[in-house]
Amino acid sequence: MPESVATPVKETDSEPAELAPRLLGLDAEHSAFLRVLLTRPSWSRAELSDIAADMEMMLDGALERVNEAALDKLDARIAEGDDPIEIAQDLLERTIA
Repeated sequence: MPESVATPVKETDSEPAELAPRLLGLDAEHSAFLRVLLTRPSWSRAELSDIAADMEMMLDGALERVNEAALDKLDARIAEGDDPIEIAQDLLERTIA
């Protein structure tokens, strides 16, 4: 059985605990981006570009970081393709478990 990929966020004196656990060992911002990705099986590049910009990220960098984390923890990529960008829905349960 694979190890858990959701890491609880610990509270520190300088920063309150975040409400949602981090996924795949990602920071809070990339975990939030991954949660959005996993809501649909496919995204247009324009849609994800807008979402990434709203989150103050560069789309290609965010996708690369999420895929690297998924490869490290799950031996599979979350996002594939250029336009549309296909999301590996079969990894959903393993990502949030």
